[in-house]
Amino acid sequence: MIATCRIILALMSCVVCTQLFADDRIVHMVNKDIGTYYVDADVDGNTISMLVDTGSAYSVLSSDVVNHLHLKVKEHIVVLLADDRRVRANLYVLPVMTVANCKLRDVEFIVMPSQINILGLTALKKMSPLTIKLGESDMVFDCHNTR
Repeated sequence: MIATCRIILALMSCVVCTQLFADDRIVHMVNKDIGTYYVDADVDGNTISMLVDTGSAYSVLSSDVVNHLHLKVKEHIVVLLADDRRVRANLYVLPVMTVANCKLRDVEFIVMPSQINILGLTALKKMSPLTIKLGESDMVFDCHNTR
């Protein structure tokens, strides 16, 4: 009987641990416009809203955000925009960006004239594997806080 109780308690604690882990991997996205989803990210102690964009090769931060960070340009690059235009952009590296409980390290990003901050592939791939559940507006990711 005691052994059975210990097994049941052990199984219950595993279920609780699994549930806690699963909840830590989920961030709720806010649907601001039709078909566009945003998450909050912490950048240098400031919470910013970021458009989740799996089609964007780079993450993008507005010049307002970047001006407060005092980062040096890593390199100058040419990026291809969705409308097939090519534009020059400065590439920076953000030492740490936090999304939910996930600390993303060394995230490359560019600065664009738009005031929209974009969570693109340079950040999203650090959260992989990644599942976006549009019906529930949730983003489920795998993060070990070391990426």
